[in-house]
Amino acid sequence: STVLDLAKWSRVLDGQTHVLSVDSVKLMVAKEYGLVVDKAFGHRRIHHNGSMAGFYADFCKYPDDQLMIIVLGNNVDFVADYI
Repeated sequence: STVLDLAKWSRVLDGQTHVLSVDSVKLMVAKEYGLVVDKAFGHRRIHHNGSMAGFYADFCKYPDDQLMIIVLGNNVDFVADYI
């Protein structure tokens, strides 16, 4: 993925596109499926990360604050614990 791909994904989660149904998005943010929904720094957060073959990606969204953070790196040792 690219930063722009993940920004488009953020719009899907906001319901700004019709790629997924509202029910599908609700299922993805349910506690036992897909995306992680929790609190960080006292704010609701939706996030997911992953890595492969030397690359790292982290998608983090604070929906109540209209804030999205996307971190892409090419160093497996990089960990984005700060977001």
